Amino acid sequence: MTSGEDYYLSSVNSSRIKLGVRAGWEIHPKNKFYTGLAYQYEFDSKSYAVHDGIRTDTASIRGSSGILELGWIVKPYGNDTLSVDFGAICCVGKSCGVNWNF
Repeated sequence: MTSGEDYYLSSVNSSRIKLGVRAGWEIHPKNKFYTGLAYQYEFDSKSYAVHDGIRTDTASIRGSSGILELGWIVKPYGNDTLSVDFGAICCVGKSCGVNWNF
């Protein structure tokens, strides 16, 4: 659907650093559990939009976030090249939310 209006969305420029550790435990040759903990700092992230010649305020996500990761890797029997990763990542701080990996 178009209403004849012009929109412009800028690219997102982001500068950040992430430091973390990840550990894994093999409970069976076909099963491995892992956990990770990380710290992320967003130095600068800017984007904006323009609608009908009016520019929005610049959105920025400057600040710290903590990241926790938990997961389980399964290798199906009879196939050593294929693995399935079930995991979750939880973020708190400036970047907050949950991400499920299957």
